[in-house]
Amino acid sequence: MDTQKIIINAPKDIHKKLKTMAFMEETTMTEIILKEIKKVLKKYEESKK
Repeated sequence: MDTQKIIINAPKDIHKKLKTMAFMEETTMTEIILKEIKKVLKKYEESKK
């Protein structure tokens, strides 16, 4: 898979919550963010139809 870096400047409280969420789900913050981005992109594609 070809990848490109995205830098997100998130408020500290959001970063802390994401870090905790990732720890509890035994995953990474990146995986959580990518999953949510994919959901948004899917909704966007469906709305274009």
